[in-house]
Order: sequence, then structure tokens, then C-alpha cells
Amino acid sequence: MGGALALAGLVQAYLWRVAGMDFMEVINLLRPYMVVRATGGMIFTAGDLLLVWNVLKLVWKERRYFFLVPNFFLKNTKKIAL
Repeated sequence: MGGALALAGLVQAYLWRVAGMDFMEVINLLRPYMVVRATGGMIFTAGDLLLVWNVLKLVWKERRYFFLVPNFFLKNTKKIAL
């Protein structure tokens, strides 16, 4: 993904400055590089969603360990009257 983006930037700079091509011509030539970039972004997003799903599944399954305070923290505490 990063390689395709860097290569697309180099090709774009070359075509604009050296070859003197029109903007729309350059954009049409760079379309395959952008497809590779979008595909890489979708794969990255799918991995992130899978990570979030697995973490939420773990937290839901073990929620009593994540959200309850163990008794040894509450043993020596004093109640404060306000």
C-alpha cells in the first residue's frame, strides 16, 4: 500500500513536471495505483475491525473480571460521611 502510494506520487510528479501532461490525463493514468491503495486500505480496515471484534468478545466473555472491583481492594476502606 505504501509502495503503491509512493510510486504513484513519483509518476505523478514526473508526468506533470517533465512530460507536461494535462491534469485529467495524469489522473486517468494513476487509476491502477489508486485501486491498489484502496484495496490495501480495505484490508487494513478489515484487520482493525477483526481486532475490535476479538477484544469486545473477550471483554464480554470475561466482563466480571474487567468491571468488578475485587474484595481485597475494599477490605480496608473506611466509609466517609458527607
